[in-house]
Amino acid sequence: MVNSLQTFLIAARTRRGLSQQELANVAQCNIRTIGDVERGVKVAWTPRVAAMIGRALHEVERLDVQEISDFLRLTNVSGAIFNTPPESETERERKVVMPVVDRLISQHGMIAVLNLLHSIEQFTNPRAQPQEEPAEEEPPILKHVTPPRYRPDLGGTEQIITQYQAAKPPAKKATPLKRKGTR
Repeated sequence: MVNSLQTFLIAARTRRGLSQQELANVAQCNIRTIGDVERGVKVAWTPRVAAMIGRALHEVERLDVQEISDFLRLTNVSGAIFNTPPESETERERKVVMPVVDRLISQHGMIAVLNLLHSIEQFTNPRAQPQEEPAEEEPPILKHVTPPRYRPDLGGTEQIITQYQAAKPPAKKATPLKRKGTR
């Protein structure tokens, strides 16, 4: 039976082989929150922070019955926090990444962040090849047939059938914008 939150936290964290920073990352809280309790500067957490840290310790390695009872007694939080299913790796990664993305958007703008994320995806996912521009369609093959005509030198009729490829349409050139009031 542990008598202080400080002793409990140090023992539970070291038993799981976590540094203060690692526990803070898993719990989605500030490292100072954990450090203050371990140094004895703070003797209690808010119920929300206590639940986050208790859930994080439980996710890394299940708390045994004695640890759960000590934690609940020292923090006065509901035991229901240990009944929730552990978060998936994707959910945990999302919680870590989203604040960073939000900060980048506020500093650099949405388009710059989207371009960054797209280039990261292209770099990390070789299957996501850049979409190729559609190939220019070949112009159709045209057929020209002349009307039959009698040729006395040949002793019969002649009809000329000519096949040719249609000309490619000229590439559209961007026309420069004219400013109002200029010639």
